[in-house]
Amino acid sequence: MIFVPVSGGVIVGGLNALRSSVKTNSNGPMSKVKSAIRPLLKAVAASFTLGTGNSLGPEGPSVEIGSSIAKGFGNLFDWEGGKKLSLVAAGSAAGISSGNSYYLEHEHCML
Repeated sequence: MIFVPVSGGVIVGGLNALRSSVKTNSNGPMSKVKSAIRPLLKAVAASFTLGTGNSLGPEGPSVEIGSSIAKGFGNLFDWEGGKKLSLVAAGSAAGISSGNSYYLEHEHCML
């Protein structure tokens, strides 16, 4: 019973340590890949947290995952300024809409 949440915490701790060890110091092509991997690792850690029964909040996780993936794409394609900001906003909006759809679906089933 307690093994699943504890194992999720260990996995998320490892992913966070891996994410903090990936530094982007240069401007080379490998730096773009590293800057795209960091948000992806954050989204994977949030997914493991939720999948193992731990809590992140009502709509926060879906917003965080959507904006992290959008930020990763923006970093990978080296978009700057308004284009990157619009992409992150769209990722956040997608996360909010998926959270609302999930909520409405389960409330409809409860009625």
